[in-house]
Amino acid sequence: RPRGRAERARWLALRRAAAASSMMSAARPAAANASASSGIQERARAATAAGNHAEATQLYEQLTRSSPSNAGAWFALGQSRMRQRNGRGAAAALERATQLSPRNANYWATLGTARRNSGDAGGARSAFQQALRFDPTNATALRGLGQ
Repeated sequence: RPRGRAERARWLALRRAAAASSMMSAARPAAANASASSGIQERARAATAAGNHAEATQLYEQLTRSSPSNAGAWFALGQSRMRQRNGRGAAAALERATQLSPRNANYWATLGTARRNSGDAGGARSAFQQALRFDPTNATALRGLGQ
């Protein structure tokens, strides 16, 4: 235990420096992960733009594994699976997106479309209705409900 003002001040300064160094070290892997995720997302978008939906789907799957709480990544995976006519796979990804971002009307409306495409009329109707709760003007949900 430090004695005296000067010794105590030096001791506190050393502790603050050690804590700051520790925090910077912990932040480095997170920053590297964010950078890697950004690169994966850019490659997935490029694959989608080129019409290579299988590659885009693989990249979005990789992105959801590295960033499992990223609602946008799950939404993009759902859209990519829809482009491959995989309604059930799309619905699973979109359900996760709506869990992570439950007030996003676009996610709900797209989930409704995926459910409809996979033969789940009741689930589609429920998702479209949920979308309209958050955005009464959502065109996809209105079309999905025949309005």
